[in-house]
Amino acid sequence: MTTIQILVSGVLIGGVYALLAVGITLVLGVMKIVNFAQGELLMVGMYLTLLLHTVLGLHPYVAFPIVVVALFGLGAGIHFGLLRWVVDRGHTQQIVLTLGIGIVLQSAALMIFGGSFQSLQIEPFRGGSIVIGSISIGTTRLAAFVVAGIATIALLFLLDRTLTGKAMRATAMDRDAATLMGIPVQRVYLITMGIGSALAGAAGVMLMPIYPVYPTVGVNILLIGFVVVVLGGLGSVAGAFLGGIIIGVVEALAGFWLGAAMSQIVVFALFIVILLVRPQGILKGDTV
Repeated sequence: MTTIQILVSGVLIGGVYALLAVGITLVLGVMKIVNFAQGELLMVGMYLTLLLHTVLGLHPYVAFPIVVVALFGLGAGIHFGLLRWVVDRGHTQQIVLTLGIGIVLQSAALMIFGGSFQSLQIEPFRGGSIVIGSISIGTTRLAAFVVAGIATIALLFLLDRTLTGKAMRATAMDRDAATLMGIPVQRVYLITMGIGSALAGAAGVMLMPIYPVYPTVGVNILLIGFVVVVLGGLGSVAGAFLGGIIIGVVEALAGFWLGAAMSQIVVFALFIVILLVRPQGILKGDTV
């Protein structure tokens, strides 16, 4: 395997990390909440994709809009029923609540689907890969990267060009001032949590044909997601996308040169270096 092949593979899988991280950084930037349940929301998206395929026979990419809408509803419901009560409280209550939500989702998945690994090996195009010279590009990973790019561009357009996005930016900058200007802050929070959860669901759909799903699959991916968020810059959507690509490349190179067991160590070592050298991240962005 050539270095270029490894770089391409890393960039493509980095798109999945970017999808998850963009959702984390959106909720963090607007609501000032670190959502520790984001990995479990991705897991729910994976299981829902698997369920739609096995029960209704839907191709994962056909099921994509169903999963995204369902996860938006789940995220909005989580905010309405739980998170809105701790938005004004300290970070301790917020962390404990989101961790609790994640544990509940894990336990529910374990009860319903069991603890075994389940996979769905389906390629979106015949052949399963696109060969360019000596480089082979897996279509599932390519599709994940394209979806991540489109989702990031769409979110940036929403934030910059729509009234809802401007309300989200205003709320992120100063919630009290936004309230005085007539912005329905709680509705903005509900939409934000819904979009963040929908992005996790999108990542779950794109990941399902690549990796097996099991109740705790979101834990390791969530940890990588946090590394991506810190690398990209807290609250920066564009930074989260860029950080996902960088971490994907670092993980791929470390896995090839040092072995799969060492790739995680390298990623988290990079996380520590970032905190020490440039804690604001690549793109500083506290207001999404």
